[in-house]
Amino acid sequence: MGRFLKVALLALMVSSVSLMAGSFGSGSSWWGHRKHYIVVHVDRNDPLTQKLVLKNVANVVKHYGEDNVKIEVVAYGPGLQLLVKGTPNADLVRTMAQEDNIRFSACNNTIQAIIAKTGEAPDLIDGVIVVPSGVARITQLEEDGYTYVRP
Repeated sequence: MGRFLKVALLALMVSSVSLMAGSFGSGSSWWGHRKHYIVVHVDRNDPLTQKLVLKNVANVVKHYGEDNVKIEVVAYGPGLQLLVKGTPNADLVRTMAQEDNIRFSACNNTIQAIIAKTGEAPDLIDGVIVVPSGVARITQLEEDGYTYVRP
């Protein structure tokens, strides 16, 4: 094989390896540099499922590192109970809501329905924000590139 052909073949192999590495991308989780954005959907008033949500959030933060992940938990309908003071997971939600990379959002449509039914607004855990619509918030986050997770 001629010298020119060997050099050309070597150049082709190097560029192929470079392209393959690029498909993983320096921004991919394979290399540990990528930021991850996750929206978690909660619509059930089941303390075990809600506990699973919180464990999943904690596990993802542990896996990627708190500087590499942003998570928003969006609760609506019966799932809003996850974000109400005095419920089984309230202390854990309050603690997690203090983190810069974790956000808890409560659906205002659900809050207004509760007010219409009971005459009182639910007492939300400190740090929870209210969004106009839970479904619209999830849609917005997905359009912004967040990965959708529903336990």
